[in-house]
Amino acid sequence: MDSTLLYSLHHYGFSEKESQIYLTLLELGSSIASSLARRAGINRSTTYSILEDLKRRGIVTEIVRNEVKYYSAISPDQLFKKWEEKYELLKADLPSLLAVTNKLNNRTRTQFFEGLEGLKQIFEEVLEA
Repeated sequence: MDSTLLYSLHHYGFSEKESQIYLTLLELGSSIASSLARRAGINRSTTYSILEDLKRRGIVTEIVRNEVKYYSAISPDQLFKKWEEKYELLKADLPSLLAVTNKLNNRTRTQFFEGLEGLKQIFEEVLEA
C-alpha cells in the first residue's frame, strides 16, 4: 500500500487503519467485510467497527445483496468535496472564533515553556511582536 497516500489520509483525520480500509476499498471497488479485512491485513472485528464509523461519516456506503453486506468507498473526488465543505464551514465561523479569543486576550495570560522547543517558541513570539 502506498505510504504517501496513507500519510495524506492520516494527515486529514483518518486513523492508520481507517486509511488502510479506505484505500483497500478503493482498490477492490466493493467487498464484503471478511475479504476486506484479509486484504487490508486488519482483524475482522476491527474492520467491522471501522466500517461502521466510516459509514457514519459518509465515507463508506453499504449495500445488502442476497442478505450479504457489501461495502464501497466514496470516490476521492467526493471525499475532497467533503473536506472542502468542512473547511468552508470552519472558515465561515472564523470571525466568531476570533471574537471568543479576543475576549480572552483582555485577561492576563500565563504561558509555560519547557526545554529547547519552548525557548525557540519564545524567540519566535518576540520576533513576531
